[in-house]
Amino acid sequence: MSKRASTAIIALLISLGIAASAFATMVPFANQNISTAGVSLSSSMNAKFICSTNGYFTISVTSVKLEVKNSDGTWKSAGNLPAPASQKNTTGLNKTVDYSSYCTKNKTYRITATFNAGSESVTRTSSAVVYK
Repeated sequence: MSKRASTAIIALLISLGIAASAFATMVPFANQNISTAGVSLSSSMNAKFICSTNGYFTISVTSVKLEVKNSDGTWKSAGNLPAPASQKNTTGLNKTVDYSSYCTKNKTYRITATFNAGSESVTRTSSAVVYK
């Protein structure tokens, strides 16, 4: 074997070793269980919770927080809200909850919800809406 071929093989082996060590330290994507999740809020204060998974899990909304917009444009916590019921052994959750009794008309609100499936969680925030 020529010196040039030996050098090429050694360089290839070193490159493969570096690549293998890089793959060993990579962290897989977060949310391998949860493929989509979201919360939307209507002007009548109906919140829609949607979550889909990459397998059968118990899907829960573990936290629902209500925020109200101040006159200066900042957001202030208006408290925690009851979460919708969990769905067991499923690939999707689709729930609607009426939160109008927690709100005052003509104020701007948004909701932050945390979804859980398996051992993974994601948090989503709705768009702001004025309660009519």
